[in-house]
Order: sequence, then C-alpha cells, then structure tokens
Amino acid sequence: MDKVDFDHPKEGLKWDDGKLDWHALPLSVLIPLVAVFEAGIKKGYGRHNCLNSFNEADERFFSATMRHLEACQLEPLSIDEETGCYHAAQAAFNILMRLYHCQKDQLWISKKENQ
Repeated sequence: MDKVDFDHPKEGLKWDDGKLDWHALPLSVLIPLVAVFEAGIKKGYGRHNCLNSFNEADERFFSATMRHLEACQLEPLSIDEETGCYHAAQAAFNILMRLYHCQKDQLWISKKENQ
C-alpha cells in the first residue's frame, strides 16, 4: 500500500462527466413540495402511495395540476384550505407525478415489447 503524503496530496479522480449535478439543486426550493407529500400522508394516503399505479394516471394528474394552477393563477401564494399547502406546490407535485407515471408506463411498455 502506498504511503499517503498529507503535505502534498494528489488530486483525486472522479469520473462524473455527463451525470446529474445534484449539488446544483438548492434543497430549500423543495420544502413546499415536501409539505404536499406530508399532507398526503396525513390525509391517509400513506407514504409513497403516489408511486402506486392509478387508472388513467396521466389524465388524473394533469387535471389535478390544472385545478391547482387555476387556483393560484392570480395569486401565486394562495393556500389550499384542505391541506394548508400552496396550490403552486400541489401543481408541481401533480406534474411530477404525471411525469413519473408516464415514464413508468413507457418503461413497462418497452419491457413488454422486448420480451
């Protein structure tokens, strides 16, 4: 084993070109989104229920997105009375769930076609 020279350290190698730079995401912007996930748990949906399969997921998540966008169109900081969350955060949650389910469905279709 090579002896480490702490007085003259070498530059470490890290092959991360082309990988997502998660450090670029300020976590504080996700706080309102976390509140939406927590609201779902409190409503009784359970943790990670949003990742389960849904009938007509694309249509349902799109419709929910649009309802929340309409609710905050004129007032970006409007609060949903049912959950106490920002309507804008709920719109973001629903658009992410729409994307997630469309990607999941596409992956399932691809796997099915390649069998």
